[in-house]
Amino acid sequence: MQKRKKMGIALVLAVLVLIFAPFFSGGYWTKVLTGVFMFGITAEALNIIAGYTGYAAFGNVGFFGLGA
Repeated sequence: MQKRKKMGIALVLAVLVLIFAPFFSGGYWTKVLTGVFMFGITAEALNIIAGYTGYAAFGNVGFFGLGA
């Protein structure tokens, strides 16, 4: 139980650091982190659709590209 409590506290602290990071870092690092997280979310979505279900649908990638 003690290990689980420490992991919860670490998770909350990590989320708080990520929330307040743009206020303390420069514009360059904010753009870099935004890009990293956007591509990570897109990769995970494609992993769920194509990897777990085996359905080769690239619509989410197309919509991501249109938004760019």
